[in-house]
Amino acid sequence: MSLTTLIILAIPFALVYLEKKNPFKELFLIPFPKLKPTIYSTLKILGLFLLALIIEGLIFTLLGFKEADKVREVITQQSQLTLILAVTLAPIGEELLFRSYFIKRIGVTLSSLLFAGLHLGYGSVTETVAAFTFAMIAGREFNKNKNIYACILSHAAFNAISLIIFFS
Repeated sequence: MSLTTLIILAIPFALVYLEKKNPFKELFLIPFPKLKPTIYSTLKILGLFLLALIIEGLIFTLLGFKEADKVREVITQQSQLTLILAVTLAPIGEELLFRSYFIKRIGVTLSSLLFAGLHLGYGSVTETVAAFTFAMIAGREFNKNKNIYACILSHAAFNAISLIIFFS
């Protein structure tokens, strides 16, 4: 995952560079947004996503899906470096690629499907659906405010919370 994380981080910069545009402006890294709206958007994405996860969890339980062990197995087999990257560089790279770069070009839904596809490696339908749900919520918020930092922070926070839960 370490090399994959670095590749995903580099892809949006390389694509924008090939378009002969300023990657920092094109990927919405500058100008830096105000702190208060960024925190609000971050909490909004996290709150909506956690609510959606509860609803999805109830639906999947009613349907008989019990896949938490699959995800736990994949996560607990990762190196410490990979886990650190999961809460640091991975959210930056994934959000720059799937929100900043792809949404502008292919829209929220297709970008969300690609993001969910990236998470198929967990071998879990519920994880893939959760990734799609996060991408739709973050994508909608990004489209509304063009604040990539809120998407990155909420993604990193969710990954960190997930790891804390899995390892406690």
